[in-house]
Amino acid sequence: MVPTKAPANFCGRLNYFDVSNPDSRWHWWFFPFWFQGRAAQGQRYAALFPVGGAIHDFLGQDELDFVLFPIYGHSRLKDEHSYHVLWPVFCRESNARNDRFRVWPLYGWNIRRDEFDKRFCLWPIINWARYDRPGSSGYGYLVFPLWGHIKRENQAGWMFLPPFFKYGGGGGQSMGYMPWPFIQWSSGDTDKFYVWPLWGYKDTPLIQSGFYLWPLGWWRHIDRANESIHRYIFAPLWYSESAWRAARPPPPDAPAATNCVSRYWRVWPLCSYERLGDQSRFRTLLLWPLRHTAPVEREYAPLWTIYQHTRAGVNADDEVLWGLLRHQRRGATAGRMALFPLVEWSYDREAQSRDWALLKGLVGYERAGDQRTVRLLWFLRVGGAGKK
Repeated sequence: MVPTKAPANFCGRLNYFDVSNPDSRWHWWFFPFWFQGRAAQGQRYAALFPVGGAIHDFLGQDELDFVLFPIYGHSRLKDEHSYHVLWPVFCRESNARNDRFRVWPLYGWNIRRDEFDKRFCLWPIINWARYDRPGSSGYGYLVFPLWGHIKRENQAGWMFLPPFFKYGGGGGQSMGYMPWPFIQWSSGDTDKFYVWPLWGYKDTPLIQSGFYLWPLGWWRHIDRANESIHRYIFAPLWYSESAWRAARPPPPDAPAATNCVSRYWRVWPLCSYERLGDQSRFRTLLLWPLRHTAPVEREYAPLWTIYQHTRAGVNADDEVLWGLLRHQRRGATAGRMALFPLVEWSYDREAQSRDWALLKGLVGYERAGDQRTVRLLWFLRVGGAGKK
């Protein structure tokens, strides 16, 4: 029976690529030991690593064969065959596109016909190459760790004690290390200058970034089609992020408005502020240094939030000491305040109502229009009509 799904776990996988076709490609792998399946062309294969066998469509190759790996191995990609003995020591490949030979680390070459000829001797000490592709032809060499040089139609560069000292350029771009990673610079499509770890900046067409006292402080500006994002960090004390809509001219006689879509900042461990549209929140304390960690927000943040102010349009709420003191405003005409359990009062000017209470109703008063009511001992109510 062909399964309709491909069950998988940590190291095993069974996968049918077309469950409607009993002759389709499939494989069953118990990585890294057992490989079995049927290739897209219909060939069946199996391999027990490292004893021997064949594997299809694996590690970017159409076919892999091996016997007592790494003693012998063979790989094929389309019509290109490579043979390996005591991998990675010996390798040989020769076809219409590639010519490769390696007795590692003594000597070897990798030739891609009409593109490049790369060779090494006593790898990684001596390496050299010739490039034949039109528009980027040339040569290069490296005597590690002393010096290296590359000279091509579209680029040129020198290295001394690589990677510490380097200079090069091409295609309207130049760069250098003096020495890496302390002094780095480039100009062209990417402008960069680093005095690491003290200060540095990097500008590309869409992203401008920089750092100071790495890894503590850094900043980044990201330009998108309709908005830009600005981030500033001095870890772990300060973090801010704002998103700005693309600037547009305001209508005539329109009031001044900001193009800021959202804003967030925090001073750890004291407080944080965030706004999205007409909704905002300020709170203190802030013991968790990361932003938007759902389990912490849900389970632990209420424990250390001793004051919180939230706003949604014209409505606002303040809460102090886990609700001991609450203040609510609903527009400019209504509100409520409570100091638990001593006193609470509220008002609504549009509804012409007002009430207050002591000790949750030991003594209280309500007014709704012409109707007034007095509450005593939580249960007794005395009311009547009167003037406003």
